[in-house]
Amino acid sequence: MKNIFIYSLAALSFLFVGCESELDDVYTELEIDSDSELISVIKDFEYTLTEDDYSLVDNSFPNFSGEDEAKEKVPTIMSSNFGYLANGSSALVNYDVYNGGSPYLAAGTEVTVSDAEYEDLGYTYGNFDDLEGDLAIYAEYKMPDASTGAYLDVTHDYYNGSFTERDIESRVVKTSAYGWVYVWPLPSDSYQDYFGESFSNFSNTDEAEEKIPYYLKDTFKFAEDGESILVGYVYYDGGVVEDLAHFFLVDGEWVIYGDAFQVTTQSLSFGLIDGEWVPDNTIKLDLGFEDWVWIAEEFREENQAGAESAEQYRNFDITLWSEQQRFDAITGRLEVLYPDTEEGQKYLVTYATWEPGAGSRSLYVIYEGGEYVEFEQ
Repeated sequence: MKNIFIYSLAALSFLFVGCESELDDVYTELEIDSDSELISVIKDFEYTLTEDDYSLVDNSFPNFSGEDEAKEKVPTIMSSNFGYLANGSSALVNYDVYNGGSPYLAAGTEVTVSDAEYEDLGYTYGNFDDLEGDLAIYAEYKMPDASTGAYLDVTHDYYNGSFTERDIESRVVKTSAYGWVYVWPLPSDSYQDYFGESFSNFSNTDEAEEKIPYYLKDTFKFAEDGESILVGYVYYDGGVVEDLAHFFLVDGEWVIYGDAFQVTTQSLSFGLIDGEWVPDNTIKLDLGFEDWVWIAEEFREENQAGAESAEQYRNFDITLWSEQQRFDAITGRLEVLYPDTEEGQKYLVTYATWEPGAGSRSLYVIYEGGEYVEFEQ
């Protein structure tokens, strides 16, 4: 019995020494002082929400409706999962967002753009010249509070690059995921000439969704990945029915808006301050019609050619605008939009450019010491 007891003590001693060694390794990895009375962990990391995380904030589905909901609920999730972390910790959180169902047609309205409306919107030549961009701007101006599925059949003039077409009709529809979107109508002669249909319509929506990608691939040969097109088509169901299908070019193939697009992953940075997880306060905005009008007016004397270009094309022609002028124009606009900006507020402004060739750039600034300073991400 005496020998057995000695062996048992040796085993227990080995066990405790082993555990202590493993804990020391953990403390070392987390940069924790194992002799400290209060363990304080500061950590910068990336975290992806799980299905259980969404349940913590009573979400029926494992996603959020958008960034605002994420900012509201992610702090609760982080506090629940990472209670051991201390002030100064930060996390890049990946979460899923439900972008909305497929586009559809609900109630429609017929409108004709008046001379006064062209003038109010800054179209000095009394016509549109960009169907996708201009019709979305007009629809938002005309029906800012429209619900999903609302659509406008707009009669307007259109400069096609060679001459002005008079009184043409275009359709634009309010989608849940992308706001107002121009509807590209499938040509009526394509049903019989291209698709081999007996009449100028499809038999059902499944047939339309299956066949239209082939037509898009042949028609838009030089489209680039990431481009999208909202196609308007008709099918027969006891009568001719109008419908929509939203296609995206992915790896050279036109793919219909569906599961891969309805739920997408987004990321947002959070920091632990005074015991609370606080979302990144960056305000993100794209320069829109009213912004370009303001910029053109404010910089007309300083940069007449650039101002006229910005007013007409709603972009910065970088051959006409220096980097400093673009910075001054954007931050000047921010001062108007956000007159009560607080210290430390960040802005990420995206704007259209002409490089030459259509492009897009962003300016990331922070408000410090009473002025805007370019901020490095």
